[in-house]
Amino acid sequence: VFDSCVNQGVKRSSTFLQQAIARPDIAIDGKIGDKTIAAAAMCPDKKQLLRDFTTFRIKHYADIPHFTVYWKGWLRRAVEVTMDSAIFDNG
Repeated sequence: VFDSCVNQGVKRSSTFLQQAIARPDIAIDGKIGDKTIAAAAMCPDKKQLLRDFTTFRIKHYADIPHFTVYWKGWLRRAVEVTMDSAIFDNG
Protein backbone atom coordinates (compact mmCIF):
# COMPACT_ATOMS: atom_id res chain seq x y z
CA VAL A 1 0.00 0.00 0.00
CA PHE A 2 2.85 2.38 0.81
CA ASP A 3 4.31 2.32 -2.70
CA SER A 4 0.89 2.98 -4.18
CA CYS A 5 0.41 5.91 -1.79
CA VAL A 6 3.68 7.44 -2.99
CA ASN A 7 2.93 6.84 -6.67
CA GLN A 8 -0.86 7.23 -6.88
CA GLY A 9 -1.82 9.18 -3.77
CA VAL A 10 -2.97 8.21 -0.29
CA LYS A 11 -6.72 8.45 -0.92
CA ARG A 12 -6.62 6.48 -4.17
CA SER A 13 -4.36 3.81 -2.66
CA SER A 14 -6.65 3.52 0.36
CA THR A 15 -9.59 3.08 -2.00
CA PHE A 16 -7.76 0.26 -3.81
CA LEU A 17 -7.29 -1.55 -0.49
CA GLN A 18 -10.92 -1.10 0.50
CA GLN A 19 -12.07 -2.37 -2.90
CA ALA A 20 -9.74 -5.37 -2.63
CA ILE A 21 -11.12 -6.24 0.81
CA ALA A 22 -14.54 -6.39 -0.88
CA ARG A 23 -16.70 -6.49 2.24
CA PRO A 24 -20.01 -4.63 2.50
CA ASP A 25 -19.18 -3.36 5.99
CA ILE A 26 -16.02 -1.62 4.75
CA ALA A 27 -16.77 1.80 3.29
CA ILE A 28 -14.89 2.71 0.14
CA ASP A 29 -14.10 6.23 1.28
CA GLY A 30 -10.34 6.44 0.76
CA LYS A 31 -9.65 6.62 4.50
CA ILE A 32 -7.83 3.78 6.23
CA GLY A 33 -9.16 3.51 9.74
CA ASP A 34 -9.47 0.80 12.35
CA LYS A 35 -12.16 -1.11 10.42
CA THR A 36 -10.14 -1.22 7.20
CA ILE A 37 -6.99 -2.31 9.04
CA ALA A 38 -8.86 -5.02 10.96
CA ALA A 39 -10.60 -6.28 7.80
CA ALA A 40 -7.29 -6.51 5.93
CA ALA A 41 -5.65 -8.30 8.86
CA MET A 42 -8.53 -10.80 9.07
CA CYS A 43 -8.55 -11.51 5.35
CA PRO A 44 -8.16 -15.28 5.03
CA ASP A 45 -6.15 -15.14 1.80
CA LYS A 46 -3.55 -12.38 1.98
CA LYS A 47 -2.09 -13.28 -1.41
CA GLN A 48 -5.49 -12.86 -3.04
CA LEU A 49 -5.91 -9.53 -1.26
CA LEU A 50 -2.53 -8.46 -2.66
CA ARG A 51 -3.47 -9.64 -6.16
CA ASP A 52 -6.79 -7.78 -6.03
CA PHE A 53 -5.11 -4.62 -4.72
CA THR A 54 -2.60 -4.76 -7.56
CA THR A 55 -5.39 -5.30 -10.09
CA PHE A 56 -7.13 -2.10 -8.96
CA ARG A 57 -3.79 -0.31 -9.08
CA ILE A 58 -3.07 -1.44 -12.65
CA LYS A 59 -6.60 -0.62 -13.79
CA HIS A 60 -6.11 2.91 -12.53
CA TYR A 61 -2.90 3.21 -14.53
CA ALA A 62 -4.69 1.94 -17.65
CA ASP A 63 -7.36 4.63 -17.25
CA ILE A 64 -4.81 7.48 -17.31
CA PRO A 65 -4.68 9.19 -20.73
CA HIS A 66 -0.88 9.02 -21.01
CA PHE A 67 -0.79 5.32 -20.08
CA THR A 68 0.54 4.51 -23.55
CA VAL A 69 3.67 6.54 -22.81
CA TYR A 70 4.50 5.31 -19.29
CA TRP A 71 2.79 1.90 -19.11
CA LYS A 72 5.96 -0.19 -19.07
CA GLY A 73 7.50 1.49 -16.02
CA TRP A 74 4.21 1.74 -14.12
CA LEU A 75 3.31 -1.91 -14.63
CA ARG A 76 6.84 -3.06 -13.85
CA ARG A 77 6.73 -1.09 -10.59
CA ALA A 78 3.33 -2.53 -9.59
CA VAL A 79 4.35 -6.10 -10.42
CA GLU A 80 7.75 -5.88 -8.71
CA VAL A 81 6.24 -4.45 -5.52
CA THR A 82 3.58 -7.17 -5.56
CA MET A 83 6.17 -9.92 -6.01
CA ASP A 84 8.37 -8.49 -3.25
CA SER A 85 5.37 -8.18 -0.92
CA ALA A 86 4.28 -11.76 -1.55
CA ILE A 87 7.62 -13.02 -0.24
CA PHE A 88 6.74 -11.71 3.23
CA ASP A 89 3.29 -13.32 3.45
CA ASN A 90 3.04 -15.77 6.33
CA GLY A 91 -0.54 -16.78 5.81
